[in-house]
This record gives sequence, C-alpha cells and structure tokens, in this order.
Amino acid sequence: MTYAPYVWGALAVFLVVLAWDAVTPWLRLRRLRREIALRARREAARSRPETTSAP
Repeated sequence: MTYAPYVWGALAVFLVVLAWDAVTPWLRLRRLRREIALRARREAARSRPETTSAP
C-alpha cells in the first residue's frame, strides 16, 4: 500500500494555503493604499477653492 497520492495531495494543499497566506496581506495593503490615495485626492479637490469666472 502506497501513501504517495495522499502525501502529494497534502503537500499541494499546504503549499496553496501557504501561498494564499503570504499573498493576502500584500493585496490588502495595496487596496488600502489605493483607498487612502483616492480619499486624499477627494479631500484635496473638496478643499480647493473653485475658480469660476464671473460674467
């Protein structure tokens, strides 16, 4: 009786979970940085005085 398929399957699952655990924080940081930049742009546009020419 050979346990090779079980061992290889368990190793594959382990590697997938390990990769997911490594990539998830990076993706979260990327999303947060983008949201912070968008919020800063919105606040800068809101605080900037509008330049309208009077007729």
